[in-house]
Amino acid sequence: MRLIPRSPWAATLAGALLLPLGVVASPPGTASADGPADQMRRAIRDTPARNVILLIGDGMGDSEITLARDYTLGADGRLTMDGLPLTGAYTTHSVTVDGSPTYVTDSAAAASGWATGRKTVNGRVSRTPDTNQPLPTILEPAKRAGYGAPAA
Repeated sequence: MRLIPRSPWAATLAGALLLPLGVVASPPGTASADGPADQMRRAIRDTPARNVILLIGDGMGDSEITLARDYTLGADGRLTMDGLPLTGAYTTHSVTVDGSPTYVTDSAAAASGWATGRKTVNGRVSRTPDTNQPLPTILEPAKRAGYGAPAA
């Protein structure tokens, strides 16, 4: 995954999501003790996030985003999303019933991977690849812990 912090708020958000998971690390080739990851860690420590909103664009790889930018605004144009505080990239693949990789993933299998942490068969939503049994999503324990409902 690639993260590019663009503001202190962005660093706080990224850290709230990624530092506990061990994803945030210094980029390769940065020997500095004050690189982007260090700045992000300080921002997290000093101003923890109160809320996190994660937007996931379906079928939005770098090529598709560049095409949209070039087509609608020209090579020098900037989409609204270009001004967001963080950008990220994540690659996934689905599997067959026997667990072999399928390199063309559909939306159901990709969203299931994000929601459950497990790969599944194209066309299935939060179900095991072999037995088609339901898989718990990350939203279920979050809801039990009181997350998800806006404060009154």
